[in-house]
Amino acid sequence: MDIGIISDIHGDYEALETALDRLDNYHQVDHILCAGDLVGRGPDSDAVVSRIRERGIPAVRGNHDEWLYGLSPENTVINKIVINTLLLNITLISPVTAIRT
Repeated sequence: MDIGIISDIHGDYEALETALDRLDNYHQVDHILCAGDLVGRGPDSDAVVSRIRERGIPAVRGNHDEWLYGLSPENTVINKIVINTLLLNITLISPVTAIRT
């Protein structure tokens, strides 16, 4: 099973789409996880969070996500089910057999 991990998107929707495209089409990963910092700095934090939610990508909150930079109310709700699913998947995945760059 191949897993792609994204992080530090910081509100850059174009960078997110590029990363997702590469993980889907070049690396052809089975699952994508997000290690946080979706928002901040870039102009499209709300669009970034919405895209992650649309794709159902499990994510943890980074320090920039804590600050919430004016996201819409539906994107500021902490989804404990997603966090628990991420933790369960990490437990089931280890040990990692291969890392592709």
